[in-house]
Amino acid sequence: MSSISSCRPAGDLVRDLRILIWALLVAVLLHLPAHLGWTGAQVGREALYEDGPALVSNPAFETFGAEGLGDVLARAVRDPSASWGEGDGSVGRARWRPVSTALAALERWSFRSEAASGAGIVSLLLHLAVVAATFSFLGRVGAPRAAKWIAMSVVAASPAALTAAAWPAHQSMVLATALGVAGLAMAQRRGWARELGGAALIALAGLSHEMAFGFGVVLCVMRWNPERSESERADAERSGGEGRVAWIAVIVVGAAAVASAAMTVGIDADRAASLQQLVDRLFGVFHTIVSLLVPARMHFADGPWTVGRGWLIAVIPALALVFGMLRRSTPGVRRAGIAALAMLVGAAFAGARDSSAGGAPYHDGMLYMIAPVAAAAVAWALANGVARGGALRVAAVVAGAMWVTTNVCATATRSASFRTREGHVRLAELEMPDSPVVEAWSLDLALTSAQQPGADQRDRIRGLAGRAEELGRRVGGPEAARWRRDPVAAVTIASVLSRYSLALVGSGVPPGDASLEQAEVGVAAATELVPGWMRPWLALSLTRERVGALRAAMDAAQRAGAIARDDVDVISTGLRLGLALGDVRFAAIASEALLAREQASARAQARKPRADVILLFARAQTCDGSSRVPDPFGETGVRFRFEIAIAALRGLIERGELVADAKRQLYFTCLEYGDVLATLDRTALGLLAYQEAMTALPEGPDASEASEHRTWLLQRLRAEEAKAQMAVDHAMKGEGNVADALVSLAVAFARQARFKECDEIFSRLETDLGMTPILRYHRAVHLYREADPARAATELRQVTRDAPNLARAHYELARLHEESGEIEKAVESYRECRRLAVEQATGGGAEDWLLDADDRFEALERLLRDQDASR
Repeated sequence: MSSISSCRPAGDLVRDLRILIWALLVAVLLHLPAHLGWTGAQVGREALYEDGPALVSNPAFETFGAEGLGDVLARAVRDPSASWGEGDGSVGRARWRPVSTALAALERWSFRSEAASGAGIVSLLLHLAVVAATFSFLGRVGAPRAAKWIAMSVVAASPAALTAAAWPAHQSMVLATALGVAGLAMAQRRGWARELGGAALIALAGLSHEMAFGFGVVLCVMRWNPERSESERADAERSGGEGRVAWIAVIVVGAAAVASAAMTVGIDADRAASLQQLVDRLFGVFHTIVSLLVPARMHFADGPWTVGRGWLIAVIPALALVFGMLRRSTPGVRRAGIAALAMLVGAAFAGARDSSAGGAPYHDGMLYMIAPVAAAAVAWALANGVARGGALRVAAVVAGAMWVTTNVCATATRSASFRTREGHVRLAELEMPDSPVVEAWSLDLALTSAQQPGADQRDRIRGLAGRAEELGRRVGGPEAARWRRDPVAAVTIASVLSRYSLALVGSGVPPGDASLEQAEVGVAAATELVPGWMRPWLALSLTRERVGALRAAMDAAQRAGAIARDDVDVISTGLRLGLALGDVRFAAIASEALLAREQASARAQARKPRADVILLFARAQTCDGSSRVPDPFGETGVRFRFEIAIAALRGLIERGELVADAKRQLYFTCLEYGDVLATLDRTALGLLAYQEAMTALPEGPDASEASEHRTWLLQRLRAEEAKAQMAVDHAMKGEGNVADALVSLAVAFARQARFKECDEIFSRLETDLGMTPILRYHRAVHLYREADPARAATELRQVTRDAPNLARAHYELARLHEESGEIEKAVESYRECRRLAVEQATGGGAEDWLLDADDRFEALERLLRDQDASR
């Protein structure tokens, strides 16, 4: 193959440099408007739809502020998923692209909040690098000047660069193209160092995007035949044998691609339907190839192409005619053209395999990768036509002019539209009005507009429900399987439908509103499109909850939970549904998992736990408040869930967040806790709980209930006090034991939380009679247990030493051990209590406290066994 001499005349070099400067100028003028602000005075643009998850809001890049650049790059190269966010797991996550991923990480680390604008400019610079690499490649293979003018103009003006180079999400493609074409150019020079360097660049291109390994195919085809004698080359030209191996390569690549498409089309019950799908893919391939050479329309996501668009078949003979011109050119040109065709076929089928017929937006990026080689081959063929003169010259000039003009006009009319989301969507609506992906973009744009503040915001959001329903019906049901084969399109549509449902629910639309049922159709289709993504299932659950279909909502929440077990929003939704369905035990357990997850997240992000999470936790704990569980707030033992909820609400009120809601929940929690305590005959704490409820909600329609319950309980306790006082009076007259009567009065005071008066009586008894074990027991249980639990435990331990056979003392001590978190000591005390009770049994029925001791002993033994098993 011919190559440029290292000793070229200065005039030739200057003329060639004019071509390069022209091409760079065209590229800048046509593509820079995609990055200019509306005023034209600043460089920058909005993040387009694929920029967000890939670069701007990618959770893999959130910790850049705390990490060094070296750590960031190392993690980006090590983790293939580092360039993709949630929901894009099916696209790129399993593909190792360390070079382009490192570039994205570097840009995100450098530009921070301006990632979209900064990375867009870097992409434009990479496009200029592609133009320069194409210029070098044309020079290395000895292309005529006319071919250079045509090819450089086409590459510089290619509208495919808008989708490949202007979107940071597609930088892997433009970077791979720059490296691949530069590798081809370097490898054309003889010498092991240059050839090895070219191969290394192509390898780096493949590590930027796997499609770039196709440059290796091009290099092998172009370098197949060694130098031959002049007569051998002449014979080869006459026989066409020079390009025979190249044509074999095309046939092999095409056959492999067709076989791959046939195998991945699936076995349909209807064989005719399976054949139809395969034919549709073939037409998608034709469209993909034509889109590169004749960019009459931007190749937006249009989904599966069908045979109904059969006009495409008419373009194939014209395409074959263009490449047929190569047979009359030199062998090197012929090999370049055939290699480009092979790469085109492979790329087209690669896209067809993913999207059922090559309709996803990233396929423009794949075509962009092939554009320099294909443009060089076709431009060279046209230049040969110009050189031959006559009608062929006229046809070649007209074809070249139309080709360049089409690319220039396509880019010039579209470039500014890529500056903003709105412009991008408006362009897409004009060029692909029937595309469900474009419809999803349009719905998302309308939703963003509807969410602007205003009195009619909710009505504006409700007004979009019909569009969401229509889109859901288009892509859901039988159509979902076909759309799942295009993961980019599926994720895009599912994301928009999920976002709309969440926005509608969050707008406060009344339960049972018709718009909710319409939104449910759309978000149900989203779960079919991306069944392994948590967000659509969560949106479906929330929508069904608002509709009133609680069981169906719980099913969707469980599907979301199976995908993302630790997600706070998922756990919250399941918890709330559990409460609505009456499964309070499930809700309480889920609330503990929710709080633990939120606390861990808050610690990692150096913030306070979310107030709404704490409020929901307290509500769930209250609903199962009479259960005793380990306290999640610290080493405070086993407590009633009521107490845990009260502690959480007090902390929330102290923080000054959601105070009104927290106080209202605190009222109901304390009210229910007071009722439970009154039932358990722990009246002192019951009165305190009622008092706190009255303080939390001093007035309102519900506030009187706590006051009434407290009044009823006080009336009963005052009656007990009067009875005890009467017993004291009688004892003073010699009609009973004074000490016993005073103890009963002290207990009556303690049960009303009048601890000072109770303590005075016990002090008087201690002075007069001395502290007996029984007196110490009563003081510990009735006075210190409520006022000073630690001192009560000390007193009860003394009682068990002084009167080891007093079973009730062991029981009360066990309860204090349990509540303080000393589970093993509690088990021992319960065991001793039960042993003494059996020894002292008189044949009568067991008392309530002894039955409780049996239950608590067995429960705590199970807890200890579970703890040992988990270690």
